[in-house]
Amino acid sequence: MKLPTIGAVTLDRAAGRYQHLDHWASVAAGSELMSETHPKGDIMHVLNIVSSPRKDQSASRALVDAFLREYMAQVDDIVVDTLDVWQEWLAEFDAETINAKYKGVSGEPMTPAEVTAWEKIRELASRFQRADRIVMGVPMWNFSFPYKLKQLIDLSCQRNMLFTFDGKRYGPSLDIEKAFAARFRSPGSSI
Repeated sequence: MKLPTIGAVTLDRAAGRYQHLDHWASVAAGSELMSETHPKGDIMHVLNIVSSPRKDQSASRALVDAFLREYMAQVDDIVVDTLDVWQEWLAEFDAETINAKYKGVSGEPMTPAEVTAWEKIRELASRFQRADRIVMGVPMWNFSFPYKLKQLIDLSCQRNMLFTFDGKRYGPSLDIEKAFAARFRSPGSSI
């Protein structure tokens, strides 16, 4: 499935300013995919995944912040859970964590270190499960994406938490039906 792209934003590095950011954030926040009605009185939970370590100097973070400001102006009763992969304690995906994963899925007894890792995995997955919408600002990182984002994906994407597998095929466990992608680039890039 090809996801819609809303446009490109230019990055003025010399001035440290992001041109047209508010315009594109407004377009994205008001899009049909993001403005789907939410039952009145229910709180909309948005999981904001921050994957740039550059804080205020990050174009991806500035874009998401502008988007969320506009989105919150259009949607009542919204709660944003920000998961910054650089500030959040993420277990190393070492032998204890991989053992915790397999023991957790199969229900086997765990060591105290494995219990700690498995509890963190469950806590991370629960943040995805609570979300009605997931927003990610992902910078280009050595022609890929930040390794901390991969670490978050490896930890949180567990069978029967974020996906199912019945022995023949995979299926989703999240109750988020639609996807929306916005692609932005700086001037001169070929992507």
